[in-house]
Parts: sequence; C-alpha cells; structure tokens
Amino acid sequence: LQSHYGSGIISQADSSLWLAAVPSQQDTLVFVGNQDIWRCSMANSCAWRNTTNTQTCSAAQVAPSQHGIDTTFGSSGLLYFGNDAGLWRSTDAVNQQKTACSSDDANHFQNLNGGLESLAQVGSFAQDPKTSSTWLAALGPLGTAAPGADIANPWPQVLNGEGDNVAIDPTNALNWYATSTGGVGINRCTEGTSCNP
Repeated sequence: LQSHYGSGIISQADSSLWLAAVPSQQDTLVFVGNQDIWRCSMANSCAWRNTTNTQTCSAAQVAPSQHGIDTTFGSSGLLYFGNDAGLWRSTDAVNQQKTACSSDDANHFQNLNGGLESLAQVGSFAQDPKTSSTWLAALGPLGTAAPGADIANPWPQVLNGEGDNVAIDPTNALNWYATSTGGVGINRCTEGTSCNP
C-alpha cells in the first residue's frame, strides 16, 4: 500500500485498519481495509487495487471506513465486510477484472443492509429536553440524521458531510447544531424537526 500513499501514511489507520490473507486455489489473496478495501493477488506480484474508491468514483457502491472482514468461507470466494454504514459481501473474492471505477465494480459486492433495518455508527447524539421523540444523530460519513415521520425513511439525513458532533439548544429546541467537516465547522438550523440537508 505504501506505493499508493507517497508519504507512506495509510489514511484512517488509527481507526479503521485490518489485514486478511485468503487462500484461493493456487494463490493467496491479500485484503487491507481502511477508508477503502484494497486487494492484491500474491500470484500476480501483489499489485494493489482499490476495489471501492469511496473518495473518488464510488463505482462499487460500498460505504467508506472499513472496520472488519470475515473470511471463514473465503476460499470459496465468500467474504463479508463491515464498515461505518453496515454490511456488504462478495461471492467472488472481489474478483474485479475491468478498469478501476467501471460500472462492473459494483457487480462484485452485495449490499446486505436492506434486511438489517437501520444500521449506522453513531458518533454523537442529542435529544430535545422537552420532546423525547426528537433526536439528532451524528453518523460519521453518512452525515447527520433525525427521526422522521416517513416509515419508508425513518431517519432522513438533515446534514451531509462528516457527522461527528451534534447538539440541540436546551433553551430553544428549534436550534440544531452539527458538524459536517473536520476541524471547526459548526452548522446551525433554526427549524428543528423541519431541518433538512
């Protein structure tokens, strides 16, 4: 991976980094997870491929910030990946053969979150002190969300960007605060439950 990072620094290695070796016939596949899922074949001089490209084209349609892999049945090609937004799997050991960022990238991953209901990493949350059903949740790369009235979309996004911290003003619950970028970047909405991206 160092050849892909000129500085030798692997992004998000302090919070999201795993490594796995998977037997594959006469080969060994190596996977590394950080912001993205990287794959190389030992039989192919371990030329690294970014299989998800979450910060550029996102052609694989897999969420960023990888936290784990299950390789129990990896020799048959079945792999499971856990990240900030849930669970994905590959049934062919992410055997992408076309150019990176092609529409084919998504054919090697299956999004399993539809059957899991809501699943996200909550970094911070706030509750309206007078209305117990009014919440604000920071969901990392998924932004910031709040409970909605729509059953089909029970937690709609109210702010995009990196959702790290949220607050609801205890004296005026219409004032919602949330971060959406690294460093100091505080957003305010003065419409309470009517706030939207």
